[in-house]
Amino acid sequence: MTSELVAQREWKDEQARITLRPQGPGDCNITIFGSDSADSIPEVVSGAVQLATVNPGAVLALAANGKGPFKEKVPVWAISAIGNYDQLALGVHDRTGITSMEDLRDKKYPLKISVRGQNDHTIHLVIKEVFRTYGFSGDDLWSWGGDLVCRDGLPAPHRVQSVADGEVDALFDEAANQWVNKGIEAGMRILPISETALQKLEGDGFRRGMLQQRL
Repeated sequence: MTSELVAQREWKDEQARITLRPQGPGDCNITIFGSDSADSIPEVVSGAVQLATVNPGAVLALAANGKGPFKEKVPVWAISAIGNYDQLALGVHDRTGITSMEDLRDKKYPLKISVRGQNDHTIHLVIKEVFRTYGFSGDDLWSWGGDLVCRDGLPAPHRVQSVADGEVDALFDEAANQWVNKGIEAGMRILPISETALQKLEGDGFRRGMLQQRL
C-alpha cells in the first residue's frame, strides 16, 4: 500500500516509516524508515530505527568517516545500495559570465541559485560541502548579494525555465539526467569540479562521475 501511495504524484506524504512485530499483541521490534534526509542517520544510531535509506548514499560515507557535518565517526554502515546513477550538476546561465566555481568565488558574483525546496533533503548538505571545498559558504554567497532560492519539485521543467526567464541565475541539484540537457538548451553551462576539489571531496567519501551530454 505504501509503495503504491508514494508513487502517486498527488499524494503528498511521501516519506514512509513502517513498523514490524510478530503476529499478535505486543511491541514492534523493527522500524524501517524510507528517507532522503540525513536525519535518518541519527535515528538509526539512537535505535529508534533499525533500517533506513538515505539519498545520495555518499552521505552515509561522510557519516562513517566522520567528515562534513559529522564531527566524529558514526557507527553505521551500508547493507545494500540501489543502483541509481544520480549525479550532482552545477548549472549556471551563460549571461552571468561565470565559467567555474573558482570564478564564482573570486568574483564574489551575486549568484541566485535554484535549490531543492525540501529543506532537509541531503542535496543541501552536498552543495554545502562543495562550497566548503572551494573555501566559501552559503553565508558568503548571501554577503555578495546572491541567494539560495528554494523551489519545490525536481529540477525540470519549471526550475530550468526559471533560469531561462532570469528569475534565478543557476540551478544546483541532483537528478542530472532529468534536467541537464534541457538546461544546456536554455543557455546554461555545467560548471566543472576541479581535480583538487574532487580529491578533497573523495577523501571525505564522495565519488566522482562524468556527465555526458546525450546527442
